[in-house]
This record gives sequence, structure tokens and C-alpha cells, in this order.
Amino acid sequence: MGVRPSDSGKSLTTTAQLPTDIGWLQLTSIPLGQNKLTVRHDGVTRSQLTNTSGSGSATWTAQFPGNHGAITVNGQSRTAQTTTVDGKTFSYVTVTVPAGQSATAQVTG
Repeated sequence: MGVRPSDSGKSLTTTAQLPTDIGWLQLTSIPLGQNKLTVRHDGVTRSQLTNTSGSGSATWTAQFPGNHGAITVNGQSRTAQTTTVDGKTFSYVTVTVPAGQSATAQVTG
């Protein structure tokens, strides 16, 4: 599913890597510190994180395969950063998601 929490328990990274025959996949009740999160991937181009319970914000790094100049977060285009993992390039943005709220990250093209 591509969900990696940090050692600090305050942040997580998601990487959308679903096979083409799976349209979407969702995980619920992911513990992160005192919070519970829901992560949904729609293919490899769209991910959503919902901070469903708890009192603190979650720091989310939304990562996608490929080299993308921008990633849209909640309808706003943001400059993407890139990293290479095991020889593969990924683009990412980091988003703060307060308790009780959601954020959606998406790449195009």
C-alpha cells in the first residue's frame, strides 16, 4: 500500500504504487501518534489522507512515481520535489493535515 510512518510518530509518507488492475485502495484506522488516519490511493496519480481522530496535525509526504514538476494539493498547484529510491524517481510534496480534515494530492500527465 506504500504507507510508511516516521519513527517520531508525527509524520508519514505514502507512495501510490497500485497495479493497473486495481482502481483504488483505502486503509482506515492507521495509528500515527495519538491520531488515526485514513489513506486512499486512486491508481498511481491521486492520494488522499484524512486525519480522522485525535487532536494533533499529521505531516504527510505524498509521493508519486515519476518526475513531475508540480503536484496539486486540494486544488492548488505546488512545486514538487524529487527523490530517487532504488534507482526509481519519485516526486513529492509535504502537507500538514489538521485533525478532522483531509488533503488530496494529485499529479497529471
